[in-house]
Amino acid sequence: MTYTVKNVRTFIGNEGQGFNANLYRDGIKVAFVFDDANGGDYSYQWEDREAPKVDIHIIGWKDKPVTYKGTPEEKKFREFVETLPKVKEELFPEGLRVSDDMYMDDLIDAFTFRRTLLRSLKKNYLFQVGKDVGSIMTYQTIKKGEGITKEKVIDYIKKK
Repeated sequence: MTYTVKNVRTFIGNEGQGFNANLYRDGIKVAFVFDDANGGDYSYQWEDREAPKVDIHIIGWKDKPVTYKGTPEEKKFREFVETLPKVKEELFPEGLRVSDDMYMDDLIDAFTFRRTLLRSLKKNYLFQVGKDVGSIMTYQTIKKGEGITKEKVIDYIKKK
């Protein structure tokens, strides 16, 4: 089972950056998700909202079991998120359980990073040198054109 996002739109809200996005499971749209940037949880509008409701069992605050009614797609998503490994966190030595919103953050971040990277590649050569090699967040750029060729960029990198 693979979840992805498409049609991501970001904006500035009252308490930071918000977004609208479509959530897909294995290439099929399952929800419209949005963060209105007002400090609360994300909102999920499930595509199968007219389907009969099912019991959803999750682990809630302080590892207490919680059961509620939701859509079949919501149940699949919640069950998937429950299988993700805990995140190492300084304040939670035992690890922090991944929430739906934390997982959506990861999907949105990966989507926007890829989009930014692809846009930059249209006008720039991107490269890494020294201690930045292998980092997914640190790139240097040289603008394409004006006599700058791929070979010149490679020569520049070799000199570093």
